Amino acid sequence: MKKCLIVISVILIVLIIVAFLLIKLKIVGIEKEEEIKPKNQTEMIPEEEISTQELRTTEIKLYFVDNENKIVSETRNVDVKTLLEDPYKEVLEKLIEGPVDNSYKSIIGKDVKILDTEVKNGIITINFSEGFGKAVDKKMGTQKLLLKTIYKTLSEFKEINGIKIKVEGKEIERLGDDGMEIKGVITSKSFE
Repeated sequence: MKKCLIVISVILIVLIIVAFLLIKLKIVGIEKEEEIKPKNQTEMIPEEEISTQELRTTEIKLYFVDNENKIVSETRNVDVKTLLEDPYKEVLEKLIEGPVDNSYKSIIGKDVKILDTEVKNGIITINFSEGFGKAVDKKMGTQKLLLKTIYKTLSEFKEINGIKIKVEGKEIERLGDDGMEIKGVITSKSFE
């Protein structure tokens, strides 16, 4: 009889321990679930859906000249798809189109075209159409501003360290017929 009481007591103690552990685990499981998703948290719903077009845009920085002949930047959002084929040409064409802000101006003639661009070892060679630099005032300051707006715009690309200018496929030594000398690679040091 004593053995039977001991066995029943042991079984009862084991059942109590198992019941206690099950209850404890269930409570811990509920608490963990609550940690994952608090009851007072509401689901965030955007007020406006983001269009596919908005997802495809990126910012580019273009440099123009203000009314005091100081270089200023203008940021534009452009469709990434337009930058895929030749991003440098696309950005230069935006520079030629001119600024959105009417107090800024582009000093690259609107009739100038970008024939092609080529990048080698961090140097971009830009092949402009005939007329590049001829419409610019012969004063050295204005010609320097023209080159500086092009250089600063293209140097926004991390891989560009300098520019070379061609007109109709030929390297030029001067901007216009008797303008500023631009032989070789133009870098930030060219404007010091």
